[in-house]
Amino acid sequence: MHSIQLGKSRIYIDGLYLITTNAVAPTSLFACTDNNNVNATIVNSDLSALAYTNLVGVSSNTEASGTIDFVRCKLRSGVTIVGGTWTGPGLRVRLLDCDYNNTNTRYEAHEYHGTIVTNTSIYATTDPASDGTTPYSHEMTTNAYASRYLPLCSEWYERWATGGTAISPSIEILVSGDGAAALKDSEVWIEVQYQNDSTSPKGSTVTDAPAQIIDAGTEQAAGTTAWTGDNYTTERTHKLALASSITPNKSSYVRARVCLGKPNTKIYVDPQIRW
Repeated sequence: MHSIQLGKSRIYIDGLYLITTNAVAPTSLFACTDNNNVNATIVNSDLSALAYTNLVGVSSNTEASGTIDFVRCKLRSGVTIVGGTWTGPGLRVRLLDCDYNNTNTRYEAHEYHGTIVTNTSIYATTDPASDGTTPYSHEMTTNAYASRYLPLCSEWYERWATGGTAISPSIEILVSGDGAAALKDSEVWIEVQYQNDSTSPKGSTVTDAPAQIIDAGTEQAAGTTAWTGDNYTTERTHKLALASSITPNKSSYVRARVCLGKPNTKIYVDPQIRW
């Protein structure tokens, strides 16, 4: 069996089922070819029958770009999500509620410069994000390719805000490592989008990152919650927040995300907006 090639188009696959009769499992179940701009969504599919090694192969994706989303799919136990060597920053592979067993909070994002995975062992002690039963965090890990110019960014987290009321959005993070060094706002920062126009849906994006990309930055403020499951004697926590409050001009969703631009760094994010 050959890999399922994802070509230059918008692709939507619903209810894919793998037939094992006379089938030989490929190394990678899905693959892209060079110079492809792919926008693929695979949903409600059972991808567990064949013993493939990688869900997506990227070894030949020199200039591939776009997003491949797997949504509510059953995977094979032990599968590697992305196999091969990333050779360009254009492609993103995501898992949204996909796993081989009975879980419903697994989220992953794989990019050229890092990965984001759900961690149910390490999470904020005070009011952690939860699926209603299991607390969790998003574990963000950069490699040597990450930078201020190419940060690894979380998903946008949303929270409803009442128009005309000042708010101070923040996101709590834990830096990996016992007694880890503090991170600066040029290394990790928050971005917030909100509606600030009372006569239209027009919004604004604000951030606590330095105004100039070459600025060295200053240390982020200490966090306001301890963390459970890390076993660190000395936790390095941060509260990522804007320098001043914002006031949405209409009731609407405010959304925020964490951007990690320091290479070879791991943090744990409480994936919710606080104020």
